[in-house]
Formats: sequence, C-alpha cells, structure tokens
Amino acid sequence: MIRMAELYQKRPSEILGLADEYTAYCFDEACAYIALMEKSGEAPRYREQAVGFSQFYQRLGVNR
Repeated sequence: MIRMAELYQKRPSEILGLADEYTAYCFDEACAYIALMEKSGEAPRYREQAVGFSQFYQRLGVNR
C-alpha cells in the first residue's frame, strides 16, 4: 500500500477510498509508522496478524 501511495502520489486512505476523515487519518498514520520502521531497518510491530488483504480490508470495513 505504501509503495502504491508513493507511485500514485496519493495518501493510502485515498487509494482505499476511506470516506470517514478520522479513519482515513488513522490509517495514513499507521502506514507512515510502517514506512518509517521499514526505512530504519526495523520490523514493524503489529497487535494482530492478518491472514491476507481480504481480511485486512474486512476489518477496515472496505468491501473489496
């Protein structure tokens, strides 16, 4: 997602089409955290592991 956002010059929440402003902000912040961790050579820490993108989108409430 982060690489797509960079490629298309859009926020990750815009690519997913998140309409709620607060949810979009939180999602963008989470993506920024992951990107910064990866760039510093650290592994991001997650509270829950998603099985795949479909489960990830389902948790966000996005129908894909």
